[in-house]
Amino acid sequence: MTGHIATSITKVNKACDELDFVSARVLIETNLLKLSEAKYYRLLNASGRVLY
Repeated sequence: MTGHIATSITKVNKACDELDFVSARVLIETNLLKLSEAKYYRLLNASGRVLY
């Protein structure tokens, strides 16, 4: 997994855990193409998947 997408997924999951859904959504929209790949999508936590 590339370092950039790993960092983004970590940030999305952390933002969702902290209930900061606005920041999580911005990160998801920024990385939408990569997150649409199944191998990265499944790394999002449940809240991140709902926001996707």
